[in-house]
Amino acid sequence: MMKISDDSLKFWKISRDYLHSYISLVSGCSKETLRSYKTSMNNYIDFIEKTYGIKRTEMTFDIFSRDKFEEYIKWMKTDKQYSVDTVRLRISAIRSFLEYAGSVDIELMHYYVSVAKVKLPRKVKKPILYLTKEEMKAILSATDGDTKLHRRDRIIVILLYALGCRVSEITSLMLSSLHLNCNDPYVVVHGKGNKTRHVPIFDNTIDHLNEYIREYHPDNVEAPLFYSYYRGDKRELSDDTIERVLKRAADVARKECESIPMKIHVHLIRKTRAMHLFQQGIPLILISQMLGHEQVSTTTGFYAFATYDMMVNAVKKANSDLAEEPVKYNVKDIEEYLCTLD
Repeated sequence: MMKISDDSLKFWKISRDYLHSYISLVSGCSKETLRSYKTSMNNYIDFIEKTYGIKRTEMTFDIFSRDKFEEYIKWMKTDKQYSVDTVRLRISAIRSFLEYAGSVDIELMHYYVSVAKVKLPRKVKKPILYLTKEEMKAILSATDGDTKLHRRDRIIVILLYALGCRVSEITSLMLSSLHLNCNDPYVVVHGKGNKTRHVPIFDNTIDHLNEYIREYHPDNVEAPLFYSYYRGDKRELSDDTIERVLKRAADVARKECESIPMKIHVHLIRKTRAMHLFQQGIPLILISQMLGHEQVSTTTGFYAFATYDMMVNAVKKANSDLAEEPVKYNVKDIEEYLCTLD
């Protein structure tokens, strides 16, 4: 049997600890983040194995030399023709791993420092793609029907838009996530990093939810809000099932509204909801909280491209407000907001 060096065993052990303990348990990242980072690391390891002929049993942290890492970036951009977003994601994942390795063993920190100096490919900003209100209404209307499945699909699409959720946040909703009988009804959403946020909902959405609960949760026992049966137990729907529900609705709606894009997904509905709120004048900081973005800058970068009509209306409003009494701000609140790391 081939003997594996101590350095190679160390590399693989730290790699597994990073993926299966640190990311999933300590840092609280989502299943999607874990899957993405694991894919990125496997991608780099495959590249090293094929390009340099280094077997997995021989790999150590030396595979993260700066010259190999720069060759990897060239390979992604030229040979594989990955998008800029994919290249940046792969680089970020490996940097994160090496930073973790350096925190475990200080002698490994120089690998992180070397790789951290490599510049990320510049991201080309593009105008955000979102659905118009007419397109969104057409998709919502496409779920109208008299069957039990139609009624389930309808509330799924309604909540995707009303909450502006990620697909994993919709599938993880429980019956107890709904708070419909208080003065200001809301839904508790579990987002990235096991963080929760409260998203308000209003009359029409509440009415649809109550109808759905009466039909799908008549016993009012705790269970996934959207479920299928597996061996007699209620199990949450998969992400793919939610995506199929949306695609099915879009395919029907496209017969009446041809401008609906062929490629449609939950994240597009999330961006659509946020853009519609933005167009209605909702402050970005509130949209950021609703989306579950940790930093307002994430939302700001996301919606940096306002429509021309929005720009015209904003300038008109600014000119018309010149003679009005200036808004009074609470200086203490501003100071507290500015002097934080949030």
